[in-house]
Amino acid sequence: MQSEEDLIHSFIGGNDDAFRQLVEKYQGPLLNYLYRFTGKYEVAEEIVQDTFLVVFQKIDSFKKNSSFRAWLYAIATNHASNYLRKHAPVYNNEALNMASNVLFEPSEKTIEKERALAVQQALKTLPEKQRAIFILRFYQQFTYEEIADTLKCPIGTVKSRICYTLQKLKGILSSHEE
Repeated sequence: MQSEEDLIHSFIGGNDDAFRQLVEKYQGPLLNYLYRFTGKYEVAEEIVQDTFLVVFQKIDSFKKNSSFRAWLYAIATNHASNYLRKHAPVYNNEALNMASNVLFEPSEKTIEKERALAVQQALKTLPEKQRAIFILRFYQQFTYEEIADTLKCPIGTVKSRICYTLQKLKGILSSHEE
């Protein structure tokens, strides 16, 4: 299998199979990220398609000394942010309320699902930049440097936003548990 660098070089040279391989490599993780970012699977799928279309059209603008993954996720994050600005989200707490009104002793699996749902709901309340940083760091396992490249901000800003976001999420989740 070719390295990512070789695939990008081949794709720039006109090899459509190299593009297909890049799509196969990143489509799943990118869809996961965008679903968590937008909260809507269909929207995430559409943004993934749009993102790869931009990559296909603008691969010549990719700086070869930077991270392709960071560039790809920056494009996706911009598309997701634009979508969220255009479509004011309507949050539905019905599922969260149903989970908290369980009449039987919850199993560990039920508790785990409830916590995951609570985290998803809490993420939706965060501003876009905080949500993006949290998802990139803790769900996509991006390094601080990759997050900084993706979001075009200094590493120190990334670290402080992660700290602030964790504090905010702890506050939201602790008020949910009460």
